Amino acid sequence: MCFLFILFGVLLLIFFLLLFFNVLDISFVSLGLNDVTAFILMLSILLGSLINIPVKHRNLPFHESNSTHNAPPFVYYYPPKVTRQVIAVNLGGAIIPIAFCIYLFFQDMPIWQTLVGIAVAALISWSITKPVRGVGFQIFWLIPPLIAGLVGLLLAGDSGAAPVAFISGVVGTIIGVYVLNFYRYNKVGPAVINIGGGGIFSGIFLTGVVAVLLSGLGS
Repeated sequence: MCFLFILFGVLLLIFFLLLFFNVLDISFVSLGLNDVTAFILMLSILLGSLINIPVKHRNLPFHESNSTHNAPPFVYYYPPKVTRQVIAVNLGGAIIPIAFCIYLFFQDMPIWQTLVGIAVAALISWSITKPVRGVGFQIFWLIPPLIAGLVGLLLAGDSGAAPVAFISGVVGTIIGVYVLNFYRYNKVGPAVINIGGGGIFSGIFLTGVVAVLLSGLGS
């Protein structure tokens, strides 16, 4: 009986994995890719999400809450301790999706609608992002794809909704979370700020996929 439950669980997991990858394949095909290139792109993002590329190290001042020194600060100078904050870029969650967005941007697609979609997604992402000390930035990832999908449908119509939604969801989220919140990096403190990270399928990548699926509802 126990063996049957384990077998059922394994089969159920395989079913959901196949369903998930099929949904991903459909979403990328809707962006003009064929089955082979869609699979290569998915595999690249999957494997690339395991690679974080450090781009900057920042030393942050560290202040102790309970100091063991009794001398007043104007008598003795206490040099501040520093801790390190690492800013990294995720290959599969940022670099590859952005490169694909650049490719889409130079195809025959509505330009100003895409720029508006990026701006809207960026502002929404910025407004709901929370810096968590020692962790990084947290965001409820479902809101940006909803906004990007709606913007794609409203501004670009059925034919151009998919690329507009994908670019808005991916680029807008990265700008809103990591660029517009640059002034809040010190609030995160010593941590690895992983641009595009957060799992094998990062929130930014899922934002683009969900946005494409939502835009496909109008086609």
